[in-house]
Amino acid sequence: LMPDLQAAALAPQLLARFAREAPSLDLDIVAPGTNGLEALEHGAADAMVALIEEAPAGIRRRSLYDEKLVTLMRADHPAAGRRLTLDRFLALEHIVVSVASIGPAPVDEALARMGRTRRVRLRVPNFFAAVEIAAHSDLVMTLPSSLARAAISMRRFVSLPPPLDLAGITMSLAWHARQQDAPRHVWLRRAIVAAATDASPAT
Repeated sequence: LMPDLQAAALAPQLLARFAREAPSLDLDIVAPGTNGLEALEHGAADAMVALIEEAPAGIRRRSLYDEKLVTLMRADHPAAGRRLTLDRFLALEHIVVSVASIGPAPVDEALARMGRTRRVRLRVPNFFAAVEIAAHSDLVMTLPSSLARAAISMRRFVSLPPPLDLAGITMSLAWHARQQDAPRHVWLRRAIVAAATDASPAT
């Protein structure tokens, strides 16, 4: 289980490791949706990569990488060549990716503490939809830097530091405790950690 752009970042490294070390295994990646942790508990999924704030008893997790949030917009956006002040940021219209498993948007929490709000013009269920919409509109989105980097590689976008004091986020790997010592699962977790190390933002 992992969101779509994490899958885009990690799957190539995972597939390469599968080909070298376990060519008979297949990889099946699905979005976590609203019940990712339940899927681990019920054995419907082997592992999950996501931003995981809290996990129930029986779920093990480990950090994969830390990253900051950046604001992404199309390369020829009117605001692309200017520093983002808070007033300019709030004057823009925003896309929010609503992935239920990653909790409330940190941007809106930070703005609420300041007594401010932004105009969320659009909510979509996945990052690829948001990227395509942002490429053809003046809507902007604030998202983890690794996801922004994947979009920037398409050469249609720029990223700017958001004018807010936003804490970094930690992407984690989660699995059920019953799998802790299973040899195949130990190998899978090591493969995911290695792929995340290759794909994680440079520090």
